[in-house]
Amino acid sequence: MRTRSLIPLVLLVTLTGCIVTYRDFPNIDVKSPPQPTREFPIYFQVNPSGLYQKGLERSGRVFDPPRPSLESYQELERAFAETRMFAQAIAASSPPEKGIYCSVDVVHKWPSKLADAFTFGSSMSLTVFPSYSDTSQDIVQFDLYIDNKLKKVYQYRITKVRWSWIVFLPFLWINLLTPSREEAYAATAHQFFLDADKDGYFSKH
Repeated sequence: MRTRSLIPLVLLVTLTGCIVTYRDFPNIDVKSPPQPTREFPIYFQVNPSGLYQKGLERSGRVFDPPRPSLESYQELERAFAETRMFAQAIAASSPPEKGIYCSVDVVHKWPSKLADAFTFGSSMSLTVFPSYSDTSQDIVQFDLYIDNKLKKVYQYRITKVRWSWIVFLPFLWINLLTPSREEAYAATAHQFFLDADKDGYFSKH
């Protein structure tokens, strides 16, 4: 019972002793003026291989929850649903015979074993001992189909950077200023729209 009662304390100190940010994702202003709206729709599917559900079954990691998170996929879905580049965004499980279709998925690269060891040691010491990791990455992949044919694959990298140390407790406010995972994912979707449009794939269909 005593051990169980300590779990919330360990989690609290571990979380509050961490500064987390994300980098390497596209530097884009998602609030910038939208591109001209097309008169045709875009069809899309997010997480076609069900990696999130598979990861929930058992990731084998104690201190890092399954990645990518459900919130990350929801952010990608929202980016498509709210895009003003097309007349409509329609969720579909497969490409239509005619039209633009995008399948979106994420491949997660786990932190290195060394980074895991430092994170584990820091957590066990209630973050008295510092740790740093920047080897956890997500590759967001957009498979673009035109008239049921794969035309191009776009990939964007998101790197998670995490510092853990008890001396960071007075500086938790920094987390409010750093990019969030959701912001990073939204940026990849908007960059995909811009890149595919620049490549000429969003011409009239």
